[in-house]
Amino acid sequence: MPMRLQLATVCVSLVLGTQFTFGQTPPPPPPGSPSATQAAASAARQASERQAFSDAKALAKAGSVAAAEQRLLQVNLHATGTAAWERESGGRLLQLVAQLRASAQFAPAGTLAASALLHVQNAASMASTPRERAAAKAAAGMVYERFLGDAAQALANYQAALDLVPTSTNYKLARDRMARITSLTAKVGGAQ
Repeated sequence: MPMRLQLATVCVSLVLGTQFTFGQTPPPPPPGSPSATQAAASAARQASERQAFSDAKALAKAGSVAAAEQRLLQVNLHATGTAAWERESGGRLLQLVAQLRASAQFAPAGTLAASALLHVQNAASMASTPRERAAAKAAAGMVYERFLGDAAQALANYQAALDLVPTSTNYKLARDRMARITSLTAKVGGAQ
């Protein structure tokens, strides 16, 4: 996996609290043990996820963005209609967006990023705790910042996350970074 794609995957995983493990398998447990059955189920699940990402990427490249999203979300672990499902959906879509951008497929990546944003915003509105809502707001900020190029919305979402969890260093750093970018953009825009 290219370094930029790995970094994007790690960022998405950290912000959304999801875990994506492609190509990483733990050492096999002893045959016949309960953990061997769990390991087999985990390996099958990972293979299913890899296939779903591969299928979704091919569909998106072919211009079937809605079908790509549908295929990718078929492997979600959480129950449909829950905040966890929305978070998971947003994370999976953002990982696909990072893969598409890495292969210069910008049109489907933009559409899928917007869809991921909707899932993340749904997760924020359905969150049951301030921490969950803050994580979703920060994820929305990341989508605006890195995938949609909207610094003002990124800043507003990072600030909302920080308002919910004022002790978060990560949210403060993100908010401060976006405030600097917004300020510089205003200065450059005003100088023209």
